[in-house]
Amino acid sequence: MTATLRFIVATTALAWTLTACGPGSAGTGTGAPAYTLADFGATASDVCATPFAAQIGCARLTSGGPSVPPPFQGANLTTYADSAAGGQITVAFEANSVRLEARCQRLVFVGDWGITAARDARFFGQYTVEGQAAPVAASLSVATTPVFGQLQVTLSDTAGRTVLAVTVVQRTAAIPTPAPVPALCP
Repeated sequence: MTATLRFIVATTALAWTLTACGPGSAGTGTGAPAYTLADFGATASDVCATPFAAQIGCARLTSGGPSVPPPFQGANLTTYADSAAGGQITVAFEANSVRLEARCQRLVFVGDWGITAARDARFFGQYTVEGQAAPVAASLSVATTPVFGQLQVTLSDTAGRTVLAVTVVQRTAAIPTPAPVPALCP
């Protein structure tokens, strides 16, 4: 094999790796999420109309602007972490979506805010576990706590089984500071 052919093969392989969205990366292989709001019988809803909207950087609440029709403007990037457990769980809200990472469980959940006909509002999406072949349909519930800047999150699968028990997360600084060494996983 010539050097030119090896270069072409290597760069093609690298390009495929960098653009992959198949199993193991929370994807379907088509570039689309495996589960959409419709799979849960839900429709898109405005995350900035929730009881926790003021805590997730909703643009219209912070700018005093008018309500935005679909597609909803949603929240500015706002992050939370479970400081009690050394930052093992992080939650990032942006627009009408969320991304939760549970480091010790090697789990990542991504979802969009929606509401069902039964008025059940939450983030609907999917989670993957490192090494797992296929994403799992799940939903993330978010609730306020008596302390501003804290939220509690619970991740459940579609059968109602708890995947990640109720966890209190605190808002993190907008500008990252050097993080302490994360706590070891149990």
